[in-house]
Amino acid sequence: MEYIIGAYTSAPSLVGESKENETYFYELLFDRLSDIKGLEIPFFGESIHQFGDEYLIDLLNADWNNVITAIPATFEALKKNKHFGLASDDEDSRKSAIKVHKKLNKILQKINDTKGRQAISAVQIATAPSVPKKDISSSSESFIKSFEEMLLWDWDGADLLIEHCDSSQKNHLYQKGFFSIEKEVEILDSFQDTNIGLVLNWARSAIEGQDVNTVIEHINIAQEKELLKGFIFSGTCINDKTYGNWSDSHMPFANPYDIRHYERNSLLNIPNAEHSLKAIDMNSVEYLGIKLQALPQESATIYRRVGINEDAVVLLNKALNNL
Repeated sequence: MEYIIGAYTSAPSLVGESKENETYFYELLFDRLSDIKGLEIPFFGESIHQFGDEYLIDLLNADWNNVITAIPATFEALKKNKHFGLASDDEDSRKSAIKVHKKLNKILQKINDTKGRQAISAVQIATAPSVPKKDISSSSESFIKSFEEMLLWDWDGADLLIEHCDSSQKNHLYQKGFFSIEKEVEILDSFQDTNIGLVLNWARSAIEGQDVNTVIEHINIAQEKELLKGFIFSGTCINDKTYGNWSDSHMPFANPYDIRHYERNSLLNIPNAEHSLKAIDMNSVEYLGIKLQALPQESATIYRRVGINEDAVVLLNKALNNL
């Protein structure tokens, strides 16, 4: 099995400015992982890497089918404007979100033009802003208005996917607080377009319900309407001094086998991974992936940063073989 690797969350550039360390991280990662379908590329609002777009584009294997996530750009913008988002009822803020995603569209075309092929298979967007915050309003109508406009752009064949984040529907604790999966499915189901759908993240679904079984609920809801296009494995925990309490901190897997890089308190273990994989229709989902973070970032070595990804692939392959 080949996987989408969300390598940017484990890369040293998240906390450092050493181009040498960043390059060594990616060289070592690519050398040790043979099961790469592509990278999950972060779009930060202006670029896809602090060392410039070309730096990351040059790293991409010519044959990979990569995806781009707009979540980093959304959160950078939300720090400055709490109303920002494609679903915002504040029209100026919604238009600002459209402008940011138009920049993403141009970068997608830049990547494809550079590689001379469709190097981006999917674009992941969010249903921001975070509704539970004071004086903020979002709606399906506003998101549909944004989505309809974006569908008119040339995406070079890439799918346009809602990246489901946790909502505030099931409890008062939330990390993102965007739309519920039911609302996102209802919106997507109203469009007659095959290049749209949902991508789920294991941790975010578990966080939303504060229950690992919520992951299965979300898989079933998405698949009932044949909308599940991608699934990313990222961990969380009930309580950990480093990775928090039901936090979207991209926690690595727990350790059911003899691996070196793991987190003891992680809820993302082999039984829970197998449970999720059994629920997923492998004939219809377009990609599986991992997105992990080595904490504390300041003391994480490059070998640990690479190791959590390498061992996660080993564990997922074992889980798939156990099905």
